[in-house]
Amino acid sequence: MRIATAEYRGPFRLDPRTKIAYATVVGCFCLGLVGGAALSTGIVRHVLELSVAGVLMANRRWRLLAGYAFAMAASVAVEAGIPALGFASGGGSRGFAAAMTGSLVWAITTSAAMLIQLTPGAITAYWLLSTTTAGELTTALDRLHVPRAVTVPLAVMLRFFPTAAAEGRSIRDAMRMRGVRFGGGKASRILEFRVVPLVASSVRIADDLSQSALTRGLGSPGPRTSIARIGIRGVDVAVLTACVACLAAWAFTAAGLLP
Repeated sequence: MRIATAEYRGPFRLDPRTKIAYATVVGCFCLGLVGGAALSTGIVRHVLELSVAGVLMANRRWRLLAGYAFAMAASVAVEAGIPALGFASGGGSRGFAAAMTGSLVWAITTSAAMLIQLTPGAITAYWLLSTTTAGELTTALDRLHVPRAVTVPLAVMLRFFPTAAAEGRSIRDAMRMRGVRFGGGKASRILEFRVVPLVASSVRIADDLSQSALTRGLGSPGPRTSIARIGIRGVDVAVLTACVACLAAWAFTAAGLLP
């Protein structure tokens, strides 16, 4: 996962608070399926799924957009197409074969439905992390008056993943030079020479990042300054208004005012 290490200056720049609100709404409707099978919330859900593609287009993430479009189209096709095939029922071996076919159909359609639910939220979370630096995130959370007990772990976590990924690549390259790879005759030593060093390095990295965060004043009780430039602009107002409209549609549906 690529996480932003410098201020993002892409064509579609949003305030971190707006990104958090948008990611939360996408997660509630697409992953949480709030509103159930109601028509209004279903329309909102489909609009949000399309909006994720729009965000990727605005940020020119063409490869990610292609992967997202393929995953969603394939999942929808599988979920809608496979049950239409049906399966024959009968006695004896035919009944057993029909039961096995039905189980396979259920497993495939369930997996497709889960992928439809997970993909928009996962893509939105990746977009949030890849376009937000730790400084911007902590500054936004401070302005939201989020407790430091939440801000400091989030700042450490945001820096942990890219550092741990780089360490994992270094260990992989070093072990590959020594012939420690799957199918290289030393696969049984993968745990010893790759997994154990990665776990030990991850513990050290987490400790170093925690100390770095505290050294930079994230744990101080008083107000802290930051060079991160964030602020609510016109595009943020538009996105936040759309998020409020989605939540209002959910509330109206729950109250019976919308179908």
